[in-house]
Amino acid sequence: FFELGGHSLRGTTMLSKVHREFNVQIPVAKIFQISTIRGLADYIDKASENRYTSLEPTDKKEYYPATSIQERLFVLHEIEGIGTAYNIRSVFRVEGPLDIRRLEQVFKTLIHRHESLRTSFAIKDDRLVQVVHNSVDFEIEHFEAGNRQEADGIIDRFIRPFDLSKAPLLRVGVITTADESHILIRDIHHSVSDGTSQVILFREFLRLYEGKELPELKIQYKDYARWQNTPRRQAILKVQEEYWLRLFKDGIPVLENFTDYPRPAVQDFSGDLIRMGFSEELTGKINSLALSSGVTLYMALLAVYNILLFKYTGCRDILVGTPLAGRNHPDVENVAGLFINALVMRNYPANHKTAARFLDEVKQNTTAAYENQDYPFGDLLDKLGVKNDISRNPVYDVELIVQNMDFPAVETKELVLKPHPNDVNVSQVDAALYVHESGGKLYFRFIYSTALFKRSTMERFLTHFKEIASQIVDNREIKLQDIKISHDLQRIKPGIYSEMAADLEF
Repeated sequence: FFELGGHSLRGTTMLSKVHREFNVQIPVAKIFQISTIRGLADYIDKASENRYTSLEPTDKKEYYPATSIQERLFVLHEIEGIGTAYNIRSVFRVEGPLDIRRLEQVFKTLIHRHESLRTSFAIKDDRLVQVVHNSVDFEIEHFEAGNRQEADGIIDRFIRPFDLSKAPLLRVGVITTADESHILIRDIHHSVSDGTSQVILFREFLRLYEGKELPELKIQYKDYARWQNTPRRQAILKVQEEYWLRLFKDGIPVLENFTDYPRPAVQDFSGDLIRMGFSEELTGKINSLALSSGVTLYMALLAVYNILLFKYTGCRDILVGTPLAGRNHPDVENVAGLFINALVMRNYPANHKTAARFLDEVKQNTTAAYENQDYPFGDLLDKLGVKNDISRNPVYDVELIVQNMDFPAVETKELVLKPHPNDVNVSQVDAALYVHESGGKLYFRFIYSTALFKRSTMERFLTHFKEIASQIVDNREIKLQDIKISHDLQRIKPGIYSEMAADLEF
C-alpha cells in the first residue's frame, strides 16, 4: 500500500483517513499481511471500533506550549556555531513576467493563513512557549546581480541565522539578473516548518499567485500541540514509551572506527554534498527484490546501508535515524508547522546471516519502530539522559531518508519555476543519505560532515553502497561475510583506512 521510511506521508495519511472514515485503527504490521483492497475491507469490517476524535481549536491565549521537537530545536539553536544548520532554504529561477508586488501579497496571505509563519518563541516559567502574533512585518528583500557568481554570493549571504524570539521566522528574497530574469529565495527556520509544510506552502503559493481561493483552515499548529498533551493521547504515548525504553534498556551503541578525523568537542555542522544515481536495471532489481521479499524500498535500502556500515566499522549493533512526517491526525493534513519526528532503526548485521534473513530482520524491526512512531524523540532523549552531549547528534550518527512526498507542478499560467543549483553546506549528522525515485531510477544525495570525513572517503563509501546493492539483488542467499566490496575494510586496522584506500584502484 505505501512506503515505510522517509517521510511516509502517504502511508500515514491513508491509515489516518481509514480511522476517520471507519473508526478503525489498522496496525502497521497488518499492511504487510493484507495484500489486497478486498482484504483491507474485510479487516475493517471485522475490527473493533476505535472512535475517531477531531481536533478542536484552542482558546486564544498570550502564548501556548511548544512541542517536544520545537524544544529540541530551540536547545540546538543555542549551541555556538549552529549557524544555519536548521534553516530550510529553497531557491528557484523564475521564467516569465514576475509581479513582485503580487508575490509579496501572496506571502503576506500565507503568513496570515498559517499561524506557524507568525510564531516566535519565548521562555515562560522556565519552559519554552510559542507566541502567535496577530500580525507581523514582512517585506520581500530585493537584489540585483550582473552574473551567476554575483547571484550565488547574494544567495549565500541571504541564508543567515534567525532570531527565534522574532517573527516571522521566514524571509523571502528576489534577485533580478542582468537578463531581467529573477531568482526567488525562500528561507524558513525548521522550528516552524518541515518538508511536508514546504510542499503545502508551495502548492498554496502557486494557487494564490494565480488569484485562486483557498479553503479556510479550521485547525492550526497550536491546536495540534494542545492535542498532543491530552490525557488520551498521553496514554497512547506512554505505551509507546515502554517500547523505546525496552529497545535501549542495554544502552546506546556507538558507531566506532568510522571517521577520518577526531570528533570535535562541540559538533561542527559544516557539510558537503555528493550525488549518485542507480541505473534503471539496478533500480528495477532493487524494487523487484523488495516486492518479492514483502518489504518496502526503504527497508531494502536500509539493509544495504547497515551492511555497508558493518563492513566499514565491524559494529554488529547499528542505529540509523529516519525522520518521519509525523502527521498522525487527518485534521493537520494541510497545516504548516513542525510535525516531523525522528525514528531510530536498530539492526544487528552479522557475518553468518544471509542477506535474505537480514532483510527479514530489518522488516520486523522497522515495522515495530514504525508502530511506535508517535513517541516524541525529544522525550526519548530525556528518558535516556543523552541531551547533554554536544559533540554529536544524540542516539544516532547516520540517517537514511527515502523521500516520497508529492511535489506540486512548479508552474502557473504565467511563470515557470526551476530549481536553481545551490547545494547546502551544512550537515546535521555525521552522514545522511537521501533517496528519491524518478523516471525508473534511484537518485541519491549524500550529505556528510566535512569536520569528520574526507570527500574521497565518502565518494568511496557510495561506490561500496552500490556494490553491495548489486550483489544482494543477484543473490539474496549470500552471507554478509561473502559480500565483497572494492576493498576488504575489515582487514585494515581501524583508523587508517582512508589513508591506504587512496592508493587503491577499483
